Amino acid sequence: ARAGRLAERFGLRWVDVTDGARGTSVVADGKIHTSPPVAADTSAGDPVGAGDSVSAALLHGTIRGWTWAETLHLANRVGAYV
Repeated sequence: ARAGRLAERFGLRWVDVTDGARGTSVVADGKIHTSPPVAADTSAGDPVGAGDSVSAALLHGTIRGWTWAETLHLANRVGAYV
């Protein structure tokens, strides 16, 4: 709900919400787009930078004209492995 209000208030085309192991969602055109999170063994890693990699994947999909389903699938995969 907050992301939708944020997008509306500032005239943004979309807003993403990253939620760690629960994955990422996007609010665009008044709709919430989600994709299942990707399970990854993170016991030996550090999650610093995962959000940045998710943002990069979202921009990649957006620039290429992918659907939100395709874009979020990539974003969740990339974020899980960083």
